[in-house]
Amino acid sequence: MAEKRITLQQTRRSNRIDEAQKPLDKNIIVDKYKNLARKANISRGTKESIDWFRNRLRKDSRNKGFDRVSNGFKTVERPRIGSMVMYQYDPKWKKRLPYYDTQPLIILLERTRDGWYGINMHYLPPKIRADILIEVGWTRRVALDKIARKLQQSQYLEHACKRYLSSQMVSQMSVIPRQEWEIVIQLPFEAFEKSTVQQVWRKARR
Repeated sequence: MAEKRITLQQTRRSNRIDEAQKPLDKNIIVDKYKNLARKANISRGTKESIDWFRNRLRKDSRNKGFDRVSNGFKTVERPRIGSMVMYQYDPKWKKRLPYYDTQPLIILLERTRDGWYGINMHYLPPKIRADILIEVGWTRRVALDKIARKLQQSQYLEHACKRYLSSQMVSQMSVIPRQEWEIVIQLPFEAFEKSTVQQVWRKARR
């Protein structure tokens, strides 16, 4: 019997079906605020929604624990450029640093031989985080690498772009689905050492 040939178009169609059938990441905190937004008739992926989440999420102190925030998101070893990821981190040269975040939430900009560069959203005030997402068009079908290139031109690059070493990670790396960025960027789980978060944010506004 002749072997049935599968066309490239059929392969692509099959891949799309497989992707559609994959279970979505489930996170208790994210699901809670998605449901609250739905009850409030807030349309997701809009300026209204990003402002609504910013005003609601910062008030809830239960959203600070890393395990609680990361639970349910897929873990990755090599995320794509432009992805948003979170992890726990112990800086190699922390004694030399004026301050640092032990629970980064970054958008990956560039890989290096032993790690990566990324904009850590925690170094920016909540309003600026929201403005950045709107600026890069996170809800549209913009390729992740294009988001990374846009961020490399950001006025906040000098303050929030940090280099990370893969050897200094002390947890698994979780990747945040793009449709949940507007929620996760406002979760107050930043964990700064040697400075308060308010002091770090003031430097971003200069």
